[in-house]
Amino acid sequence: MASLPTLGSPGKRVEHALYRPRHIVLVADPAMAKAGLLARNLAGGGFRGRLSVVGMTAQGLEEVAGIAALAQPVDLAVLALAADRAEGVLRELALIGCRAVVVPGAVPDLGAIAARTGVDVLGEGSFGVCVPGIGLNASLTHLPPRPGRLALVSQSSAIARAVIDWAEAEAVGFSHVIGIGGNAGLGFAHALDWLSRDPGTGAILLDIRRIRNRRMFVSAARAAARSRPVVAIRAGARVGDPSGVAEAVMDAALRRAGVLPVSGLEDLLSAAETLARVRLFARGGPGDRIAVVANATGLAGLAADAIVAGGARLAEGNPVVLGPDAGAALGETAARLTTTREVDAVVAVHAPVAGEGPEQVSAALAAAARARGAAPLLVGWAGQATAGAQRAALARAGVAVFPTPEAAVR
Repeated sequence: MASLPTLGSPGKRVEHALYRPRHIVLVADPAMAKAGLLARNLAGGGFRGRLSVVGMTAQGLEEVAGIAALAQPVDLAVLALAADRAEGVLRELALIGCRAVVVPGAVPDLGAIAARTGVDVLGEGSFGVCVPGIGLNASLTHLPPRPGRLALVSQSSAIARAVIDWAEAEAVGFSHVIGIGGNAGLGFAHALDWLSRDPGTGAILLDIRRIRNRRMFVSAARAAARSRPVVAIRAGARVGDPSGVAEAVMDAALRRAGVLPVSGLEDLLSAAETLARVRLFARGGPGDRIAVVANATGLAGLAADAIVAGGARLAEGNPVVLGPDAGAALGETAARLTTTREVDAVVAVHAPVAGEGPEQVSAALAAAARARGAAPLLVGWAGQATAGAQRAALARAGVAVFPTPEAAVR
């Protein structure tokens, strides 16, 4: 048997193959349920490189008779095959110099197979890879992610789909979506290393179930968190250890690395909303002084309570309650507070008011949020029947907006 080329440890060649490929091949069995979806997503993403397919016919992809007949070089391969065919196909891909492979399906012992063949893999059970800025959609997504500055690194395909679905409704875009899957090959450390050096990534969301090499992960997470916010969720952590001890230890390790752990999908989406829309910068203060401006005493009190309960501090002289007739003054006051040196962040809280022109209020808040050099502004616009449309308008304007004061504070 011909000797196989060894690609060595993951490095720049593999990173560029995964995230900046020029030639992608789908190796698929049309009888596999994932094959058609992968083909449609690859063809429909707007990718400007070469797209080939082996094993099936797919619109928008160049059909090739076999792996050996592929025009070389091939940077990235995506498999939609039965598990027992994986090792043989990986060997064929290694022989033509393919650098990286996405494995969406179940392939037992994939790590050992990858080591034997010399090909670096994402998987098993990988959601795939999306880089919307270059039209790369080698994934199982049901909606094409739009370009943006948020990166998602996920082990769960379901969580990836849920975040993408939420993001589309909120007009939030992604720099990368990376499916680690079972973490048998290329894992979190490799993804974080790339994202920490990517100028198009402003913040990173992590969905963690298993970390294969904790030392490498902590080192990569620390490097990423030095230059951008990193938030992590750990689904099923309490199931494996009902005592919560292991979760507490892991949370402490994440915090030491500069990563913020959150407790559920709602908090992860809240973090995504904030990180995608709020300009973060170092004002030079302690960072925990939050001002509250509201058009209602009750909601202002809820926001203030949430700040204290969460371990932050109310800025001096807060909360500021303007009353139900505040109108556009809510946004004007919020804008003034964002420029106050003693304030690190502002939460503006609004309750529906009879006879008010809510469009003027939301426009004033949007203008305040866009001010350059100001502290971050988040909005808690309560209600639903009339408030839902205003939250949608604020989101379209790029404002981090939430349905309750507590959610905005959190």
